[in-house]
Amino acid sequence: MTCRIFTVIVVFNGRNWIERCLDSLKKSSLPVTPVVIDNGSTDGSSDFITAHFSGIVLLRHKTNLGFGAANNLGLNYALEQKADYVLLLNQDAWIAEDMLQKMIAAFHNHPNYGLLSPFHLNYDGTATERYFEEWVLKHYTQGYEAYTRRREQPEVLPCTFVHAACWLIPLSTIQTVGGFDPVFFHYGEDNDFIQRLQSRGLVAGIVPSATVYHYGTNDGLVEPQKNVRHLTNQILLRIKNPEASHAGALFLFLKQFLKVMMKGPNTPSGKAYQAVFYLLPRLLHSRIRQKNDGAFL
Repeated sequence: MTCRIFTVIVVFNGRNWIERCLDSLKKSSLPVTPVVIDNGSTDGSSDFITAHFSGIVLLRHKTNLGFGAANNLGLNYALEQKADYVLLLNQDAWIAEDMLQKMIAAFHNHPNYGLLSPFHLNYDGTATERYFEEWVLKHYTQGYEAYTRRREQPEVLPCTFVHAACWLIPLSTIQTVGGFDPVFFHYGEDNDFIQRLQSRGLVAGIVPSATVYHYGTNDGLVEPQKNVRHLTNQILLRIKNPEASHAGALFLFLKQFLKVMMKGPNTPSGKAYQAVFYLLPRLLHSRIRQKNDGAFL
């Protein structure tokens, strides 16, 4: 059975990465249509793509919209083109030739999954990608330690979180969950998406036999308690949690906000809580929207 697969790639000054990324899509055993959103690059990324690649849908934007909002442009385009699946792929990643074939087979065999991600190796394939190994596998993947001791590979490993460097999402998930909440400018939008996915009774998973190669950096891993953006996103996620009531989420935030301000507004936590305080009207609106099918698209 044939299916229409669109790959959404957000590019921000990704000239050094995008050639290998797009080359790998050309070699995919299943045909894909790449949709590239240039998110305000200043390094000639768009001109390079136009000069060296054909068959690419290129959507240029003059300013940096943020990772989630830019991905939403690509998701909307794929929906308009009646995509069956959308692959979200980072600019600093490239895929194995048979990756999509293995992942779509896994979806057919496990229809309760709302999104799947492959196994992440580092960019040159010599080791497991650091964040994937130290966080996704060790802390968020059910049964991973048992899996490493078995010879027989399960087709899918359920996980409670996997970062959005390489997600394959079926049309049904996009119609049910929607896109990314643009209140998250960078990082945190994938955590929020999976929170909303799980609130709809869907599951995220990893296909161990499928492979993506990802350079991967995450500034939030470096002294996270001093990283204001990381702290801000953690607060946003608590407020956005679909399991909490509007009143309960707001009360707990304001209570903690006052406590943190009394300790010192210029600490990393103080700066993060102040940033979220100014976002409260948008956040409360987001909580209402996230209950709708196709939220944020």
